[in-house]
Amino acid sequence: MKKGITPIIAVIILLLITVALAGLAWAFLSGYFTGLTGKTIAVVDYSCIGGTTAQVIIRNSGTQSITLSAGCAAAGGVSGTTATCGDITITKTTGAAMNGQLSSAGPLATSQNVILTDACASGTTCTYRVVSASAGIGPNPNVATVTC
Repeated sequence: MKKGITPIIAVIILLLITVALAGLAWAFLSGYFTGLTGKTIAVVDYSCIGGTTAQVIIRNSGTQSITLSAGCAAAGGVSGTTATCGDITITKTTGAAMNGQLSSAGPLATSQNVILTDACASGTTCTYRVVSASAGIGPNPNVATVTC
C-alpha cells in the first residue's frame, strides 16, 4: 500500500487554493476598478468665446464627489502652466500661462459640470489637459484644444 494524501484531502486542498485565488483576484480587481471609476472626470465640450476666451466644460463622470478648491473659483485662481484645484489638476500645454477660473468650488457631484474659463489670445491655440489628481493621468487624459 502506497503512502500519500487521500483523494478527499487532495480535493479539499485544491478547493481551498481555488477559493484563495478567487478572493485575491476579487480584491485586486475591485480596488482597480474603484480607482478607475471613483473620482473620474471627462472634458465634455470646449470652445472659444468672443475670440479671446477659452471655455472648457469638465464633468464628474465618476462615482464619487470631486472636491474643487475655492481659490480656483476666484478670478485668476487658475494660473501658471499647471494648477491643482482640489481633486483635479489642469495643465495648459500650449499658449500663454493660464489666467482663468472655475465656475464653482466645493464638491462636484456625479454627473455635474464645472466650467473652466481662461484667456486665449485671438489667433492662437490653447491646449488644456485635465486629470483627476487622485487617479493620475490614466490611459486617456482629457485634452481640450481650443482655437481662438
